[in-house]
Amino acid sequence: MHRHAQQSVEPTSLARLSLAKFSHSTTSFNHRGPLNWCHVMGNGDLTGIFERLPMTSFTPDRILLKVLRVHESLEEIDLTHLVIEAGNMNQSSQNPSFRSIFAVVVKLPCLAVKYPRGNAVRRFQIKFSLDRDFYTALAILSDMKCPFSEASVGSVRPLTSSHWNSGSIEPTSMVKEAQNGPNIPASSSSTGSIYPPYPSTTSISGPSSVTTGKYLICQHHTAI
Repeated sequence: MHRHAQQSVEPTSLARLSLAKFSHSTTSFNHRGPLNWCHVMGNGDLTGIFERLPMTSFTPDRILLKVLRVHESLEEIDLTHLVIEAGNMNQSSQNPSFRSIFAVVVKLPCLAVKYPRGNAVRRFQIKFSLDRDFYTALAILSDMKCPFSEASVGSVRPLTSSHWNSGSIEPTSMVKEAQNGPNIPASSSSTGSIYPPYPSTTSISGPSSVTTGKYLICQHHTAI
């Protein structure tokens, strides 16, 4: 019986989404200045996967986000863990202006994440091949109460899978309300940067390239 209880549980796939591009950068906590971004271009072989990992009755299920190129893992994060840790840090901080390093920011057709990884800060951005996949990702984030904000003046209204399944999501209605999880403020558009610049087509050699900069999604220059 004990051995049976210890058997590993396989995650359930929530969505497999085609990606046009994956960008990433890793820095120290005290890094100042431009960020060096590495870009991996998709050619039908880049996929973003959301998975649900069942846990015990005392622990919430984990929502995982993975980025794969064919069978190679480029990124894997436990979104549930990051949301819980960020909430705990914000609750315990005595400084009202304190903000967790964890942040999720969206702007059609991209989703960007900044989070602590060991003794470093990891940033990555995924660009969806289809607008529909972008809204599917937002519905999953909303359902798990993951805080996210929109990368421009204004913010993103809460979305759920029921909104998506009913077909009520319209691209023009995205900039409405901020979506916040418990005790976690939405990301401001004035502190730090998690977005890569888009390299020109002449700077891309093969499937990946490197750029330096602190620009936002779609070449907007507002940093968060």
